[in-house]
Amino acid sequence: MRRATAHLGMSPGSCRIIGVLEAVGGAGLLLGPAFAPVGVAAATGTALLMYGAAAALAVFTAAAA
Repeated sequence: MRRATAHLGMSPGSCRIIGVLEAVGGAGLLLGPAFAPVGVAAATGTALLMYGAAAALAVFTAAAA
């Protein structure tokens, strides 16, 4: 995992945090139909996480060019 995150300039700890956020978001999306506020919060959080991933990718590819 260290090699996989090192080339992105990320620490293993931040990669673990992102993984936990993705898992919690997925669980929230599965529970969303039963508990609407949880589903809305999970969808919002997951969308923000994906926006952050796209922004990080844009920065990474711009730096590599």
